[in-house]
Amino acid sequence: MNSNEMRNQASITSPSRELNPNIKAPDPIPVNSDIIKLFPEPLALLLHSSLTILEPRNEELDQPIQPPSATGGLGEAQFALAFRLSPNAMAISTLADGRLLAVNDRLLNLVGYQKDELIGTSTVELKFWLHPEDRTRFIQQLQTQGTIHNYEFDFRLKSGQIKTGLLSANIINFSGQDCLLSIINDITERKHAEEQVTRLAKMSQAISSATDFQTALDIALHQVCEITGWSYGEVWIPATDGMALECSHNWYGKCTDIDSPDAARFDQFREYSAALTILPNEELPGRVWHQIQPEWVDDLATFPDDIFLRLELAVQCGFNSAFAVPIVTPSAAQEPVSVLAVLVFFMAKKYPPDHHFFELVTVISHQLGSVMQQKKAVTEIQALFAAMTDVVLVIDASGRCLKIAPTNPLSDYKPSAEIVGKTLHEQFPVKQADFILQAIQEALLTQQTVSIDYHLTVAGRDSWFAANLSPLSHDSVIWAARDISESKLLEHKLRTSESKMRLFFEAMNAIVLIIDVQDNTIANIEIAPTNPTRFYDFYIDPINQTIEYLFQDETAQDWLDKIQQALNNQQTIYFDYSLQSEDKTVWFAASISAISDQSIIWVARDITDRKQAEAALQLEQEKSEQLLLNILPELIARRLKQDQRAIAEHFDQVTILFADIVGFTPLSARLQPIELVNMLNQIFSTFDQLADQYGLEKIKTIGDAYMVVGGLPRPLDNHATAIAQMALDMQQAIHEFQVQQGESFEIRIGINTGSVVAGVIGRKKFIYDLWGDAVNVASRMESSGEPGKIQVTPATYQQLQHQFIFEQRGAIKVKGKGDMITYWLLGRRK
Repeated sequence: MNSNEMRNQASITSPSRELNPNIKAPDPIPVNSDIIKLFPEPLALLLHSSLTILEPRNEELDQPIQPPSATGGLGEAQFALAFRLSPNAMAISTLADGRLLAVNDRLLNLVGYQKDELIGTSTVELKFWLHPEDRTRFIQQLQTQGTIHNYEFDFRLKSGQIKTGLLSANIINFSGQDCLLSIINDITERKHAEEQVTRLAKMSQAISSATDFQTALDIALHQVCEITGWSYGEVWIPATDGMALECSHNWYGKCTDIDSPDAARFDQFREYSAALTILPNEELPGRVWHQIQPEWVDDLATFPDDIFLRLELAVQCGFNSAFAVPIVTPSAAQEPVSVLAVLVFFMAKKYPPDHHFFELVTVISHQLGSVMQQKKAVTEIQALFAAMTDVVLVIDASGRCLKIAPTNPLSDYKPSAEIVGKTLHEQFPVKQADFILQAIQEALLTQQTVSIDYHLTVAGRDSWFAANLSPLSHDSVIWAARDISESKLLEHKLRTSESKMRLFFEAMNAIVLIIDVQDNTIANIEIAPTNPTRFYDFYIDPINQTIEYLFQDETAQDWLDKIQQALNNQQTIYFDYSLQSEDKTVWFAASISAISDQSIIWVARDITDRKQAEAALQLEQEKSEQLLLNILPELIARRLKQDQRAIAEHFDQVTILFADIVGFTPLSARLQPIELVNMLNQIFSTFDQLADQYGLEKIKTIGDAYMVVGGLPRPLDNHATAIAQMALDMQQAIHEFQVQQGESFEIRIGINTGSVVAGVIGRKKFIYDLWGDAVNVASRMESSGEPGKIQVTPATYQQLQHQFIFEQRGAIKVKGKGDMITYWLLGRRK
């Protein structure tokens, strides 16, 4: 804890004994007290803060400490007052044996003792230090350094409960002897939260790295039981027909938690469960499956629905408590959810509902749902790729291969391991590499698909490939290539031998047309005797449908222009087209090559599989892009995609708004969780629309609190005005929502203007957040405000006083700032 934090978080109150008055105040701390010089600067600043706050009340408060001399009288009294009224736990003890000489009320409240139980007693006798060696090290450091700040240690309350604290201390002269002035800050809840986050991160990482859903279930059961102390975990999966639940082979148990007489029944309970089939609303798994809600049973003996006597058998095994949670598929709003599995946990001891465990397992269940959904999607895409004969790659703007799809190409150029991470110039001759790289850059520049043919020598033979380069993002393309050596050879033979061409045509499944053109109109079409219809249903006739498109008003001119371009330039033209028959769309890649001044050869091959793969890849890319934009501002998301290092920017002028829905907590006690979440979603969705309307950036929601800022990441000249407009509209929205829902709650809003640092830190689970004093003050404006009102700081008032109507609230105490004059924002000026 630094000096500023100590100044903001602590005040000191008086001891019950006399203090040495022969003290002078140091220059850096101009306070009217001689006692301050006893302490180093951090503790002196802490005393200074307390004295500053308490000085106006000196005449009103009782001052029982009589200074030993007139010289130090004022400082002694003020110190006594600060010690007694401090919000921090404080004590004065002897340095030699740790006997307590003075304690304040905050310390008594923390440790649970009466004052007469502590005074004159040592911390050793009280067994206050959980680890005595911690006290030894602490005293040694204190004697060496003279002062210690934020020494973390575990201590024992009168009740026997163990807590963790940060101890700051200084050696002082008290009643003529060396004593210890100590301040304790209880950080037990914070340590618990840190441990909870660490456990959740560890479990989430393990689940995400699972190769399949079954492995993810095994990891989840093992981790939950090991980390949280539950004795047994099992999984229930819906049957194939979806009519009942079956017990999965996935389970985890710790026999060491079961008393030895009951351990023999452990395997019997498992075997009995594995043989059961449970219908909706039957027993604990069936109830959770049917209601799609977690359920906690703190005493299995009282469970009302045990038709199979399974829970009775669980009690005989030594289990007493149970908890079950559904794993559901992720779904958008308004879409029904389906239960993929039900996790059930048992514990040997009776265990009342635990909010922390509930949150932990709920998060894990949501993640398992996402993992299962993801594995299913991956399996479908892999099956699609396995049916394809195209080579599908992802190439960046420099020509480096980033990924290769697991397709089943008919001809392999190189193994995948020799392609990924390599550039075009490392894989192809210079001429072909330059040609392909130029096509990639053209596709990225135009953001349109570019089709090319290229030639390679593979396994000692000449091979031709046709590739479509489709933009995937601003700096990468999807490369879908197919071996067209057969088609290229056919085109050559067509110019030399009709008899040989017919042999090739019969083996082809492509559409081949010879088209004569006169005066920019089609004069004649010859159909090569290929056999593409063998791959289609009877109602699809690709040759005749293609010819029909040559004469339809919607497509005739476009195709005729392509034919004329090939004739004029004597070059091959490539493009894709589709045929629609009933409910099926068939895609073809066509090439038009000139064979004379007035004739072309039209070759079209089926690329439906490739189009489906491209569409699937594009859809996944769009989903990923949208997910990222839902988490981060667009500008920040683009920067993170280019460079994943930490992003931090300073903004001189922004306006921050904090809002809290007052009355929502009592409402949550009588509403179902889904009703509560739906109501909160409606409110926050309205706030999100207002933020978009005024060009503001929503930062986050925490419970029923909402945070939004104006002026970043893109600067906004009227950021304060936009925030004020939104605040008034939020009040109106809450009023309308009250009328519609018939519920009684209000909104409390705080606003501040100033400089902040904003950015994204860390490497996982990114979040765009703000830091700085201006953010803390805005939060204080909300927390110190009144329901139904908007409280703003002087900084915000100065910018808005001519546009809006304000009422001066007056001076209030603001944590870390002292007295501050604030204002109520009442409305807009006409």
